[in-house]
Amino acid sequence: MLTARGAKRDKTSRFKLSRRLEILDDGKPIGLLECNLGGTEADFRVNDTEYTIATVEAAQHEPLVELLRQNAGKRPKFTGKPLVLKHADGHIVALAALVKASFIVARQGETFELRKASLFNPSYRVHRTGNDQPLGSVGQKSLFSRMLHMELPAEFDAAFCAYLLVLALNLAMQRAASSNNYN
Repeated sequence: MLTARGAKRDKTSRFKLSRRLEILDDGKPIGLLECNLGGTEADFRVNDTEYTIATVEAAQHEPLVELLRQNAGKRPKFTGKPLVLKHADGHIVALAALVKASFIVARQGETFELRKASLFNPSYRVHRTGNDQPLGSVGQKSLFSRMLHMELPAEFDAAFCAYLLVLALNLAMQRAASSNNYN
């Protein structure tokens, strides 16, 4: 099982809004994730391979975008720019689009949905699109834990698990922002 915990910041600025997480596999460090607070940009390294996550124009990746559109089903169309997971050599590993309060993720011809487990459970569950059976979960196990977990099937590589973690952090930040609007 992969986990993530807070990592030390560089001392260049005290006012940086980025988050640094150390990625662990059974307690052994395998990478480092650094993302901005909104979760729309991130750079990370897993097993000595660099990856980036950023927003892109939808037209640049038509096959994956078409897969996302087909699997959005009867829901409203996704808005905004999709988030792409890009390998250091430039090829696209996965693409995610925000649809209401969840992400639809396309990867290698498959689509998954990342959505909140329940109101009282802080983790997010990963489902194959069209299936209500969860494949695993990402995020905090409990409200009192600072460790983040990625309990996902072995078919998901560590980079894809870290990508799902960034998407879960993005959803958590959006939930926190929307709850602050009701003051």
